[in-house]
Amino acid sequence: MVKLQVSAEGVGTLAVTGEINDVTSPIRKAAYSLNSGEWKVLFPTDDIFDSPTESFTFNIVNLNAGEYTLVVRASDALGNVGVSRAVAEVK
Repeated sequence: MVKLQVSAEGVGTLAVTGEINDVTSPIRKAAYSLNSGEWKVLFPTDDIFDSPTESFTFNIVNLNAGEYTLVVRASDALGNVGVSRAVAEVK
C-alpha cells in the first residue's frame, strides 16, 4: 500500500511525503511520475529499501503554475506492486 500526500509549497514547488507498507515482505523499489512523464527513482528517507515500511519525502521544484498529477509506484521483494495518485495545484 502506498500512502501519498502532495501539496504546493511556495512558488513553483510541490512537497511530496508518503509511506509504503507491505505486510509480507520488504519494499525493494519505488518511483514517481509527474503528469505521465518519465519514471524517476524515489529513495526512502533512510536511503535504503530494506523493511516492510518505508517513508519518503522530497520536493519537485521549478514548476510552472497549474495542476499536476503525481503517481508513485512501489514493489516488494515478491514483485507485488502498489500505486497511488495525487493531484495538486502549483501557484
